[in-house]
Amino acid sequence: APSDSVREVALTLLSDQHRPLKLMLATHGKDAPASADVLAKAIAATGHRTVVLDVAGVSRLPATGDLATLVFDGTAPATEAPLTVVAPGTIDEHEDLLLSPRMRSLLDSYSAQADVVLVVSGPRDGYAARALAGLVDGIVTEAPTGTAVPSIGDADRGVIVVAPGADDAHRGRAES
Repeated sequence: APSDSVREVALTLLSDQHRPLKLMLATHGKDAPASADVLAKAIAATGHRTVVLDVAGVSRLPATGDLATLVFDGTAPATEAPLTVVAPGTIDEHEDLLLSPRMRSLLDSYSAQADVVLVVSGPRDGYAARALAGLVDGIVTEAPTGTAVPSIGDADRGVIVVAPGADDAHRGRAES
């Protein structure tokens, strides 16, 4: 079960009525472990249908589909599951697809059927994070407590920082 602090971060992400965060980018620093799986499970546990698009190939949750194939198609298969994880497939061989209209179409398609779409990009200074930052409503990044988190790309989006220690989660929303 997700820790209380990660559950609180999940609730914070879902509670902004002025700018709801439906389509989120999950990143981390080079030395921080990815906690997107924990966050995805916490969001799904609140009753929100959640889709994880694992661009980075870091999820340890059971995955279906192949992100590269879905981007080529530009549409998402229907899903009614509380938590759906899409494996990266060969997306790393086709990074140019991340900036394509087909990727935008796939994100729109999943956004239409899920309550939350969490795009896991890997390191926040990586190509995928910079390419996808402008396509999302918000960015969730993982960093050690006390670390300054630089902006990602030129996205003007809300950022929530989750510290690797579950008890150190930043529970507020900061503007980048």
